[in-house]
This record gives sequence, structure tokens and C-alpha cells, in this order.
Amino acid sequence: MKTKDANGEDTVRKVLCHGLQLLMTKIPSQSLVEFSMKNSTSFLFIIDFTFSDLNKARLRDDSSLERHIEINPYSTVKFAEFSTDGQFSYKYSYKYQKLSQDPIIKRVHISEELELVINQNDIEKTINFELINGRPEMIHFELIFLDMSGIKPPNGSMQIVIDLPPKSARTFCELSFAGIWSYKYTYKYYLKPADVNLEQIKREQNQELEDAKFQIRSVPVDVVPLKYLERIFGENKFTDHLFPPNDYSILGYVSEQLNEIQWRRPGDFMVGEIKIYEDDLEDSTIMQGTIENNWLMALITTLLEKTEHIKNMFYENSGINKNGIYRVKLLKNGENHTMTIDDYFPCHTGMGPIFNCNHGPELWVMLLEKSYAKINGYYYSLRKIKPTDSIIDLTGCPSFSYTLQSFGSSLWNQLNFWKSEGASLVVSTKELFSSTGILQQRFFYVNRLETVNETELIQLKNPWDEYDWTGDWSDQSPLWTLETRETLRIEFDNNDGSFWICINDLFKNFENIIVSRIKKYIEYRLKTLMEKYENIGKSTHCWEIEISEPTKMFIGVHQEDENSIGARELRKYLDLGLAILRKTAFGYENYFKTQTTRCVREIYWEGSLETGSYLVIPTSTAASLTKPADFIPLKFPLITEMGDLHPIFKNIIRDLYRRLSYNVNAPLNFDEFFNFNKKLGVYITSDIFVKNILSKYTSTHDGLTRQGFFEIFIDNLKEGKEGEERVRNWLCLLGYDEHFYSIESKPLILSFQGETDFKIARQELSPDINSFIWQ
Repeated sequence: MKTKDANGEDTVRKVLCHGLQLLMTKIPSQSLVEFSMKNSTSFLFIIDFTFSDLNKARLRDDSSLERHIEINPYSTVKFAEFSTDGQFSYKYSYKYQKLSQDPIIKRVHISEELELVINQNDIEKTINFELINGRPEMIHFELIFLDMSGIKPPNGSMQIVIDLPPKSARTFCELSFAGIWSYKYTYKYYLKPADVNLEQIKREQNQELEDAKFQIRSVPVDVVPLKYLERIFGENKFTDHLFPPNDYSILGYVSEQLNEIQWRRPGDFMVGEIKIYEDDLEDSTIMQGTIENNWLMALITTLLEKTEHIKNMFYENSGINKNGIYRVKLLKNGENHTMTIDDYFPCHTGMGPIFNCNHGPELWVMLLEKSYAKINGYYYSLRKIKPTDSIIDLTGCPSFSYTLQSFGSSLWNQLNFWKSEGASLVVSTKELFSSTGILQQRFFYVNRLETVNETELIQLKNPWDEYDWTGDWSDQSPLWTLETRETLRIEFDNNDGSFWICINDLFKNFENIIVSRIKKYIEYRLKTLMEKYENIGKSTHCWEIEISEPTKMFIGVHQEDENSIGARELRKYLDLGLAILRKTAFGYENYFKTQTTRCVREIYWEGSLETGSYLVIPTSTAASLTKPADFIPLKFPLITEMGDLHPIFKNIIRDLYRRLSYNVNAPLNFDEFFNFNKKLGVYITSDIFVKNILSKYTSTHDGLTRQGFFEIFIDNLKEGKEGEERVRNWLCLLGYDEHFYSIESKPLILSFQGETDFKIARQELSPDINSFIWQ
């Protein structure tokens, strides 16, 4: 706001916050500009004010361009004068702190009968933290400071730990500050056991594991209803022998051992009423663990915008399961999976989880991460997964990664278009890999898009990233006015992990954007094999789709993730492409064809299909089915000392099972098992299949499950050298060479996701059509 008095003096008033104004008075008769602060509140303000880029203007006292101002309640302070010469200009920036004359007491409800009290005394310049424990158990509490400015942490430590006895209170941390200050904090808290005997605990868990194996022998755990498993275990707890509470489930098959790790169930460390998720799921707060997967936290933030999707992932669990049995729906390699897991989680000895978890007594983040670790083999495998792949796995929906630069000046319109369609957006910094091969990137969810005086602004958010943006439109930027904040309904919060950035700075500081089309689709997922055929690849099948009304559609081609143990060495990515032919009165014509094939986990086509019939065919040169000249054989035992298949070999048999099974995620029926035996030179009848196979190995009414297929190989390998030689011969007859390299075919999944209903039919791909699409 600008005013002029009787003497011709102009005063520009800028509201810095409610009750605090910057006054800039121009006095032409004296070639002066005066700067004052006016405080109309009962609070004390501290302001750090900095001038820069002076042009034909100088401070009259020739002192520093930086000013430290303290202004009392209901007062005005002049803090600078400029002498000017003709047309002048200058820039300034500021930070301010609002202080109270009375102590400010903030009570943080942590859990039932557990409270953190923060006492801030601005006069004494101290902040005290007190923990009040009204519970009957000892509480282990960790106060963690994420960022500090103008504050000295106690003893230089950013983490304060306290073990508080039952029914007691203690002031355990005192901070002192000077000038303008700020801090961010989070906390962890767990039930603290009196004594921990790790060896005894491991013996008990191993016994639980053996008991669980016995109770669920020949039971298809991922297939039977949850109620059936609950009846099996009665009052006992379930322990998942396929993802046991041991070091392998964390590290994978390596010789390294973990110290001071204890697998604990939620009731052993959580405080309060335990739930899968709170009713207000979007208000969930999450703590990042020790796995270096900042991207996963950003992606979980995107899922919090789609709370129904999170709830659908736990569709079989209406609440806490007394047996510790949980089901999570995930996608992997283009196939939907139901993961059955127990509620053992890796923890620091006698304390809480070492990986990602909810802030309170909620389970959904730990369950989600554990099921994702299981489907990928082990926890540490999550460090190497690409974020775009991960969001597809967690949502089952199409996701794409683009460089920001590829959109140029159209990026703003594109961002608004994606947001209008309900897409979730995550931007990332440049890809950098550490010496250990771990992806070092920052990921932020695009929360809001706003335009302020023709400036295009993006609000980015990741509560678990310590990134502190200090450029234009940051929290303390002078570009924000009170009017702008009120118009956009903006309240800055140091602890929410969000900040605003203009689109030009987005280009400068970020490189990629992940676009996730998370919504409910009409969906089909179908399987084919890509085989070698006359020096190119040929899919065994293609699909005819009938469109009765125009629809938008995503068509995906998916293959096994190379991050699966042994896949990168033994089953390299095929180069993937896609052809869509449109049916006419004279045959088929090209509708779409990828110009080049790509060696990636999956590809998507996004487009609109008009009414009519189309033929969809995956394409590949199948070059990776030829073993590389520099191939180095992997050395590993086929069976472990524990009597299970070695993880590398288990994934080979999993790949074989996917080749044999005609349908996605379906058991092997008699015809499929018959073809398997036929390749081995063995012929069986349906009676033999039922009596000798289904009755002996883990099966359903529909056929032999993947676990049952594993059991057949385990039984043969337990026969020693003779059994191993037999199994190796089998693999050579089934499309693998002597080193288990895949040389014959590779299973692919095609996904069809449309906004309106459509019909789809599978048919064999003729050599003529295959030749046509390669022309």
C-alpha cells in the first residue's frame, strides 16, 4: 500500500505478517529513503534485514548492509536511511522471528498417557522438552532434530535418547537460541523391555518357524481364504517360512551378518491401540528408516492422496489380525500378486523398527514395505529399484518418467493437464549413484499449482527429506505478501516438508518427473511367450480387442524385473516393442507401431481407440535369448542347508513356471503339467496327476501351485548328486543351457487398461502377421 503526506513524502507499506509492517518512506526534498518497522502486536519481533544490489543509493551511516532489528510491542523503529542520486534501485531480503513475553507451552499428544511438553521462553531464550509417561511400561523415546538454525543442540547432538520409567516425567532436553532461529524435529518411541537375550529369542523364533511350517504344509498360503489360515493357527501366531525373521530377509544371500537386530511383533514395541491404519488415513505421519529409499517415501506421499487405493491393498484385513497374518495386493512383472506376510519386523535390539514405519501405532507402512521386500527377495533389494517401476508395482497403474526439459515452455500447461486428470506427480533431481550402486536422488510430490501475478508456482512436498529450499518463493522469501498468503491460504510449517518454487527454478534444480495415472480401470492381464523365430522374435499369441464406444486406453508389455535375484545375469531384458493393427474390410492396416524396441522392464502405449476391431501384438528381436560372448557363469548350490531352493535357482524355477502356466497367476492344470512332462520324455495321465502330484504337493482344486512346483524340485534335489544331475538335464530340455541361461523363450504379460468396457480375445499369432508388422 502506498500513501503520500502533505509534504510530498511517499510511504510504501508492506505487510510482512499480521501486525508487522515494513515502511519505506521516500523524502524527495532531502534525496532520502527511510526504512522503518512498525509492530502493532503484543509480541516482540526480531528481524534480520539485508540490502543488496545498491544502484545510486548508499546507507548514510556507511555501515553494514545487514541489519539486526529488535522491535518491542506496539512500537515503530527506524533502522536505515538511504541517500539517493537520481534514478536509484536496491534489493532487500529479510527473516523474522515472533517472540512472546510469556512462556509458550505446547503439548504434543503422542499416545495414550504419553505426552511431550515443549516450553518455549523467548525472554530467557530457551526451549525445554519434557516427557510425561503415565503408562505402566518403560518407554524408550528418541527426539531427533532434522534441521537447526540459530540454536545450539545439547552437547552438539542432533538426537536425544531417554528411557523413561513408568508413571514418571522428566525434562530431558534444553535448547538455547540467539537471534532468528528455527528447527525441525521428529521422534520415535517404543516399549522398552527389561532384558533382551537375543540368542534365546532367535531359538524361540526358529521353533515358531518350524511349527508354522508343519501347520501349513501343503497349504497354498497365498490362495486360501484368510479365515482358513486363522482356523489353522487357532490362538498361535503365524510365522512366514517363505520370508522368515532372519538376516537373509534383510540382506539377501550374502555372507554378511547383522548385529543387534531383533525381529519383533508390534505388540512388543508399539504404544497405544494398534491399527492397520487410522480412519483419517491422509493424516498419517511416517518415519523414514535406514534403507536409502527416499523415493519410496515420496511415492507413499502420492498414495496418501489416494487413500482408497491404500485401503484396497489391505482388502482382506478389516483390522488387526490376532494371528499376525496380513495380506497385501501388489503388482510385479505385470502380474497381480497377493502377498501373505506375518507381523515380525526387523528392529534395533529392544527398540523399534529399523526401516520405514508409521509415527504412531499404525501398521500399514511396515506391512506395505515388508510385502514389497518379500516380492523383491529381501529388504535391501529396495535400494536399487527405479521409482517409476515401484509406483507401477504399488498401484498397478501406468506410470511414465520424462525429463522436464523435454517439455520446454509447455511444461506448465502439461502439469495442469495431468493434475486435472487426477495424475500423481513426483519430480526428482539428477540421478547419481553412490559407490555402492545406490541411487542418490531427491524426490518430491507435486502438491499444488498456483499462479501469482503471472508467476507460475509449484508446491513440492516430501516430509522425510531434509532439503531446505532458500531461493525465490521459499518460506522466508520477501516475494510473499500477506495478501498473497491469504489468497492462496498458505500457512508455512517448518515440519511439513513442503516448499514453493517457481517453474524457472524447477527447471534449474530438478531433472525428471514421474507421472502416475492412478485410477480405477477396466483391466485385463494376459500372458504370452516371446520365442526366437527366423532371426527375430515372435509372440506365441496376439489379442483382438473390440471397442464398442471410443475409449482412452493404456496397453503395457511387461517382463521379469532384472532386479530379481539372478535375472540380470541369466534372463536379460528383451527389447520390447508394440504393434497395433486396425481391422478393415480388406484385412489389417497399421494403426501404431513402435519405431524402436527398448530393453526396459515394461513399455506403455497411451492413446484413444475409436469404435472397431484391433489386433495387438508385442514385438522383440529376442536378441537377449542368445547368451553373450562375455557371459560369466554363476556358481551356487541348487539347494541350501535349510533344505530350500537357492534364491537364484528358485527364480529360475519361477521363470519356468511362468512359461508353463497359460494364464496369469493361475495354478498349472493337467494340460500344462502334461506338456511339461512331455518335454522331459514322460507321459502322464490325469489320474496320475491327481494321485501322485496334487495329493502330494501344495495344490488347489484348479491345479499345482508355484509352491508345489518348487516342492517337486526340492524333493529331487534331496536325492543328492543323482537328483541334481536329473534336474540339470530337465532344465536343458526346457529351454536353458548348461549354465541355466535362458535361450528359448521368455514370458511376457500384456496389460489392457481402459476407461470404458471392451472385449478381448486371445488368438495364435500367424507367421504372416508377424512378418507384416516387421515390414
